[in-house]
Amino acid sequence: MTGNHRGHGTRLQVNPIACDGVGICGHLAPELVSFDSWGFPVVSARALVGRDLRSANAAVAACPRRALFLSARVPARPSASGRPSPGRPSPGPR
Repeated sequence: MTGNHRGHGTRLQVNPIACDGVGICGHLAPELVSFDSWGFPVVSARALVGRDLRSANAAVAACPRRALFLSARVPARPSASGRPSPGRPSPGPR
């Protein structure tokens, strides 16, 4: 999934449950990853583009626990009424 993101709204995230605090991410993407007092990663919340996106992809690919991932913020699509939809279809009549 790392190669599918093109940067618009893409963010680096960490699964704290899976992370063992190895630290490879911080070496590969030091501008995006800092460490807390226990040595676990704290990732930047900013949207990634260009060099940051490439660094994030490298960190995701190198994570031995697969605790890092990229997520894309999907913009809300307007509904038929012209207002943004909440992102979930209604369950319909029961």
